[in-house]
Amino acid sequence: PLFWWLDDAAPVMRADDASSAGAFAWLLIRAFDLWGDPRYLAAAGTALEVLHRANIDDMYSESVVIARAAWSAHELAQRTGDARWSEIAADFTAATLRMMYWSPERAGM
Repeated sequence: PLFWWLDDAAPVMRADDASSAGAFAWLLIRAFDLWGDPRYLAAAGTALEVLHRANIDDMYSESVVIARAAWSAHELAQRTGDARWSEIAADFTAATLRMMYWSPERAGM
């Protein structure tokens, strides 16, 4: 609803919010918790892999959805034992922290 008009699905500003993949992965992990179907974890992983390949400068709503991606990657590392997810979680965490410094009074790290 933030990026498309509900009556005709026309985009509002940009409609390519790839960063929503972080929130989507978080929801898939919650679905796994509820129903135990490993396909939910696999789909969460796919969403995070695609997001991880994206250019962080093209994302918006960063402080919320990239943080969800970091949390989701951490959860996948915990649940699967795959250290690659810990590395991806660290990348998303760094991206989230970077977003905090975009304000002029705090520009730069």
